[in-house]
Amino acid sequence: MRFEYNSDFDFDERVEFVFHEIKDAYPEIEDFLIRDISENTLPVDDKVSNDDKFDRYYLILRIIGREHPSFSVVFNDLYNVYEDGLHNEIYLNVMPKIIDYANGSRSDFPELVSYE
Repeated sequence: MRFEYNSDFDFDERVEFVFHEIKDAYPEIEDFLIRDISENTLPVDDKVSNDDKFDRYYLILRIIGREHPSFSVVFNDLYNVYEDGLHNEIYLNVMPKIIDYANGSRSDFPELVSYE
């Protein structure tokens, strides 16, 4: 999926821009789900980190759910980003729980939790 700079866009422009980035990468995800994801995704700066990518993939997985036909493809993309290296400890801690959810050992999608 593309992760292009969108930090200086107003909210509606950013939602539309991200909508197309997701739709191009995962055309089988329904538009209403992509719209929900796009409205909740974080802005992207000019230097996209693996944490930025993880955050968007996490959001996609949370919204589409394990039963969606695209879940395994998005999960693999998220896992590749995880394997490539993350800095955010919250993302590092939630990944084993996402794996448990993906393989059916966990019934609910894990929330991002900060222990500060």
